[in-house]
This record gives sequence, C-alpha cells and structure tokens, in this order.
Amino acid sequence: MLNRIEIVEQILEQSPYFEFLCRTVESVGFIFADGIEYVRLTGKPQPQTTELIHALGLESSEIGIVESKTLPSDSTETADLWVEMVEEELYLLSQNKTPVSKLRMTTPNQQKAVPQVETLIQRIFMPPLEGTYPLSDRIELIYGSLFQFQEPQFIWQNDQQNLLVLKYKQGYAEMDVLVTAGLSDPDQGSSDLEFERGSASGYGYELMMFLAGEEDAVLQREFISWVQHTEQTKRPIYQGDYLEYAGNQIPGIPSGGFIVVPAIDFPEEFPVTNGFSTFNTLIAVTPAEMQAAKEDVFIVADEFFEKGYINYAPLFR
Repeated sequence: MLNRIEIVEQILEQSPYFEFLCRTVESVGFIFADGIEYVRLTGKPQPQTTELIHALGLESSEIGIVESKTLPSDSTETADLWVEMVEEELYLLSQNKTPVSKLRMTTPNQQKAVPQVETLIQRIFMPPLEGTYPLSDRIELIYGSLFQFQEPQFIWQNDQQNLLVLKYKQGYAEMDVLVTAGLSDPDQGSSDLEFERGSASGYGYELMMFLAGEEDAVLQREFISWVQHTEQTKRPIYQGDYLEYAGNQIPGIPSGGFIVVPAIDFPEEFPVTNGFSTFNTLIAVTPAEMQAAKEDVFIVADEFFEKGYINYAPLFR
C-alpha cells in the first residue's frame, strides 16, 4: 500500500497537467493535519539550474519530481506554493477518482497564488468527473505555462474566430514564437494520431514557427498561409512532412520550403478537452535541403540540431 507522499507523487505524475505545473513552480508543500508532504520539481525555465538539479545531473529540459520528503507541521522549509487539503480526500482521489472538494493555496508570504497556477493545481486535484477539460485551458494554462503567462499578440483569426495565430514575443531562446490555437479543437477535424495518454483531439496538433529576426514578416505571412491552407483543404500537416513551393522558392527569401518536425524543449503532448495534441514546427530550408528532405525530413532536422539550430535554421547560411 502506498504511503501519503507516494500517493501525492502518483496523483501529480498521472495528471496531464503535471508537466505544466513543473514549468511554473519549483516546489510545492502539501499541508495536512499532521504534517507536510514536500515536493521539489524541475522544468521551470531559468537562467541557471538549481544546485540540487545540477548535482543530480539533470538538464533544464527534464520535467518532473526531483525530490520528495515528509516534514513536520512546524517545518521552516520554504516552497513556491503551499496547498492545504484533507487527507481523506487525497485517498479518495487516488482510489476512486473522486475530486478533492476543497483546496487552500498560498505563496510563501501568505499571498494569494497566481490564478493560473491555482487552476493548474485544481486541474490535478479537482479533475472533471467526465474527463473533459475546458477548451480555454489550451491558451490560458498550456500556452501560458510555456511562455511564462505572457499575454500573446493575436496575429490572425478565421471568420468563425475559432482558429487563431498567436505570437509570443521572445517566447523561446529570445525568438518570437508563432503558434496556432484551434487545429486541435475537437470539432476542427480528425486525426489518426494516437498519444501515450489517449486519442487525438481534432487534427491532433497545433502549428509552431520560431522567428529569429530574419525576414520575420515573410515567414509570418507564409505561416498564416499554411494555416489557411489546412483550414480550406482539411488536409493536416504532420511531423515528417515537407511543404513545397512553385519553382522551389519561397517568395522573398532564399528558402525552398519548410520541413515539419517536433518542437524541441516543448511537450510531446498536451491535453485539449478530452483528447490530446502536440506541436508541429515549420522550419525553412534551402532548395538543396528540400531535395534531401524528400528522402527523409529528419536527416535534415538532425543536421540542424548538430549545428546547434534548435527549432529554426538561419535563412542566410
């Protein structure tokens, strides 16, 4: 039989929202009547890893529990977030999937926690009984945790306003990030993709592009055009695909097209209502690289990675 700290760990790790909690806080203390279960996490973006993470040899891209321990009620340990709950309800959640009915959350100075972080905790310990999460979580919690809860710019939307292109300024490695919101809507399309935790929602992906300050306006224009293409043709764009242009040339830049690959340092899957989705990244390639991509997209992607190009490649190289 699992003890209390093991049950806390199990509930955290089984939730599809756990990775996104790891990206927002480094430690959580769970307060019960007779003690505290303390969990240290890794995954939050930061200039330097903590001393403990470094000592354990974990890279910043690792996501999960670094350390867990039981503390007395009068412990002076500090945490990014304190969560108070009834122990019996913790066991009911573990055994019967019965959501916890009450949670009290505070920060170290007894201040109210950031609303989005509170909601992430609620999604983990108060999951909906029917298993369907709010669609709004995609931008508010998933994208929010990935981009430090930055308010995005709305770059484009379709006539129905259910397919968007958002921009997060300097969202990754000082690059702006374009990302769609809507291709993974349950009613947007269908997909044969299967994820570790369940079936795909909608097309099962959202598109991404990373802008490094080279011809960003042209790349943004082409990104939007491929989003529109998907909406109009109902033909999904999957990882491993290549996107060609007439004359083997993208108008306005010295590139022959795009390859579609996974987004490095981003989740392999994320929850959308009662299904899952992933991120498919468009990277511009030269005409010669496009010819190689027709044989195997991932050979070209691996060459970029070996050169230190993560999620993008310089246009002029």
